[in-house]
Amino acid sequence: MEIVREYQKREFCKDIRCPSQLKIDAAPDQIAIDAVRKEECQKCMAHEFHKWLIDRNYEIVVIE
Repeated sequence: MEIVREYQKREFCKDIRCPSQLKIDAAPDQIAIDAVRKEECQKCMAHEFHKWLIDRNYEIVVIE
């Protein structure tokens, strides 16, 4: 039987220990998280690629 696992938000960022993701993980509240995303994540190529995938209805899945 095949098990399909979908890509989870920020899985790549967490895996590579992105400095911005570490700030998000350490943020005390949603306001701080939103500030990091606005200031840092919007400039990130991984973010741009993820947005590109979503805009074109692509999904990343792993078949285990």
